[in-house]
Amino acid sequence: MKKILFLVFLLITLVIATDLINTFSASDSMTLEGYLLIKEETNYLVSDDKFDSEVANKITGSEILSTYNQVYILDKIPFSLKKIKNGQKVKVYHNGIILESNPAKVNVLKMKNID
Repeated sequence: MKKILFLVFLLITLVIATDLINTFSASDSMTLEGYLLIKEETNYLVSDDKFDSEVANKITGSEILSTYNQVYILDKIPFSLKKIKNGQKVKVYHNGIILESNPAKVNVLKMKNID
């Protein structure tokens, strides 16, 4: 019984350590910059230079995809977005994997305000 508890504890510790290493090792080469939009419980990153927050706040999620180029879905965000406002410019650090879906999906490690 002690061996099983020790193995479970070790496994949980390894998972937490791996997650922390990934979070703190986010490199500047694995970043995206753009505007954060939260629509219909989906978090979008719009990297289009023609972004207009007033227009973006009035359209739906599917219209964002047809209105702007370089739109990403921010997936698996490991923190709260309460300090970041909708339409704010951000720098997103990711794990280097961008899923080739439509739109592309990115696993977020951390995020910083640019403005």
